[in-house]
Amino acid sequence: CTVVNVLGGCDLDLREAIVEAPETVITVWSLMGGSDVIVPEGVAVEMGGFALLGGNDLKVGGPPPPEGAPVVRVRAFSLLGGTDVRSRPARSP
Repeated sequence: CTVVNVLGGCDLDLREAIVEAPETVITVWSLMGGSDVIVPEGVAVEMGGFALLGGNDLKVGGPPPPEGAPVVRVRAFSLLGGTDVRSRPARSP
């Protein structure tokens, strides 16, 4: 998945996504904007990339992911913006 932000932003909520692959890669490009990526608890998240005059932030809480859990890799490249990755509990039905 690739997200491009120019003078704006994007909210990407993965809590109801069905992930069949063991690894998912999300690449975020931000120019004077940013993204919020929400992942469910129990998913391993790795974040990398670069931010200039902005910031990329990873705040994943909750219980540790079980062995063999899917991995979400977020690569965020930001100029005057940023990307926040957070975990939240799954939504109630």
